[in-house]
Amino acid sequence: MSRVLIEFRKVRRTFKVGSTNINACNNLSFVINDGEFCLILGPSGSGKTTILNILGGMDSPDDGAVIVNEIDISHFSQKELTNYRRNDIGFVFQFYNLMPNLTALENVELASEVNTNKSLNPSDTLDKVGLKERKNNFPSQLSGGEQQRVAIARAIAKNPDILLCDEPTGALDFESGISVLKLLKDTCKTYHKTLIIVTHNQALKQIADHVITLHNGSVAHQEYIDEPLDIEDIVW
Repeated sequence: MSRVLIEFRKVRRTFKVGSTNINACNNLSFVINDGEFCLILGPSGSGKTTILNILGGMDSPDDGAVIVNEIDISHFSQKELTNYRRNDIGFVFQFYNLMPNLTALENVELASEVNTNKSLNPSDTLDKVGLKERKNNFPSQLSGGEQQRVAIARAIAKNPDILLCDEPTGALDFESGISVLKLLKDTCKTYHKTLIIVTHNQALKQIADHVITLHNGSVAHQEYIDEPLDIEDIVW
């Protein structure tokens, strides 16, 4: 039986918009196992981004507990959150967020320098994502799919336990999106990372091990999939 890596226990997070309180996380509880490919699914406003920000150490809940690797991060100080982001979390965003004046290799090197104790070799990591011949190219010289591959290499090079992906195929065409999803899944299996993708794309739930569907800040449905589809078999 897989070990529980992440647990949200009755997490609440409220934002005030004008005179209205928005319950982005409303008594939210779920677990994610070590090495799992988990999809957090829901429309805009369902709480996906708030979960991502809390789990990524960029925000903290108002109430409840967030347990990661048997440690409650919900009351971490800013210094503790910084160290947590540096050592335990890799981020992949929709719009890549690469440094435009650095080459692909330099972008990955910059990230690996953040966690020198356990980081992977930047050049080898770019080889693994299929960019062996593109290391000295700048982001403007790369396609969208290639830029996202650099972003994945940058996240993986830190050698984090958890890879958080915010709509990683949202800015890509279908073929590039399929290629990036396959790369994410294969890379996380190779390096035994826990992969969490936050998306509104319903088609992706067919390829995950675990799907958490949100509605108005609460878990509306959870599903564990014994035999996920191959990524090449999905269409959106």
